[in-house]
Amino acid sequence: MVNAFAYQKMSPLLAVAGFDDLDHGRFGTKATVRLRITAFFVKEIAVEDGFMRKCVGLFGTCGGSMWRQAFKERLDALGIPWYDPQVMPETHGRQSQESDMVLEKDHFQNDAVLLIKITGETTGTTSLLEVIAVTNQPNQFVVVQIDDLVVDQAADFSESPSVKDFVAKIEEILGKKGFKFGNPIEDATRCRCWVRKTIEQHPSPLVVCARNDDEAMSLIEKGWTFIHGVRLIHLSR
Repeated sequence: MVNAFAYQKMSPLLAVAGFDDLDHGRFGTKATVRLRITAFFVKEIAVEDGFMRKCVGLFGTCGGSMWRQAFKERLDALGIPWYDPQVMPETHGRQSQESDMVLEKDHFQNDAVLLIKITGETTGTTSLLEVIAVTNQPNQFVVVQIDDLVVDQAADFSESPSVKDFVAKIEEILGKKGFKFGNPIEDATRCRCWVRKTIEQHPSPLVVCARNDDEAMSLIEKGWTFIHGVRLIHLSR
């Protein structure tokens, strides 16, 4: 239950952070949205000051993708700390180590704000499953951005040598001929559309969907402003 002090203090803060711009039709009235967000953060902060790392975790597409650089620069300009889980020689001067995986898990679970950006370079579904997992019962402010695929969806993947070899092996194991695959890019596109729609209709105000980098950055700023303000209110009680 949110006490009167917390709600009175946090109502204007929510407006300043820009949460009045959210699609309240998904969540109910503005008062309901404010109560739900307030209840979560007041409860968590009351348990332990510093319950979350004051950091924006930049998760999503890896594999050498450089999309994080633009966000790092914009966050640096705002004085907001960030975490980049992609460790590689180009950014860290070394390859990833086991300790990096431990640190990545810690940030994924404890950073106050998460950006999960799935770029058009990613054709697999592992990152999409990550999105569903972290937004299932959110306890962080999560911004999700799923870009459209940039590959040729009409390409005939069945003619690629690797796929042909794989099909031949399957046919050998099954003892059957004529084994066919669907177009994996079409399947990947359907998965992306489904996850994007799921996030857009998410029942929690802590999970928001961005259509592009500018919108994602704006939502990150709103989440950060709100969380920082909550801490100040808690400390002043």
